[in-house]
Amino acid sequence: EAMMLTSFAKNLSSKTFSGEGTVKMTSYDPEKIRYKTSSKEKQFVVFSEVYYPNGWTATINGKAVEIAKVDYLLRGVEVPSGENVIELKFVTPKLASLNMVSSLGCILLFGLIGLAGFMHYRKSKATEVK
Repeated sequence: EAMMLTSFAKNLSSKTFSGEGTVKMTSYDPEKIRYKTSSKEKQFVVFSEVYYPNGWTATINGKAVEIAKVDYLLRGVEVPSGENVIELKFVTPKLASLNMVSSLGCILLFGLIGLAGFMHYRKSKATEVK
């Protein structure tokens, strides 16, 4: 039995699941966890991992699915019948934007250092000529 907010529960295909089937963790990395499931009918899997609304995404067989907040602090997903691969990934929110800003800042900094070096070189050559 699992409790969840109505906002998550309304997206489920059923309010009851048999609980029959298997779930096996096949790989674990702090930012990527993979499971294999097998069941004859749709199931709801509760993971004993803390639910974080930002950054974590879930896919089942490569298709994005919603992660539900279960039992106040855990996460869960509805899984279709058959053999499935569930992948939970953490992607730092706004990481791509921060990487771009950092790269542009580095380019600007190196450009300014190069310009300062060029100006110093040019000034020293002008002083030698006089």
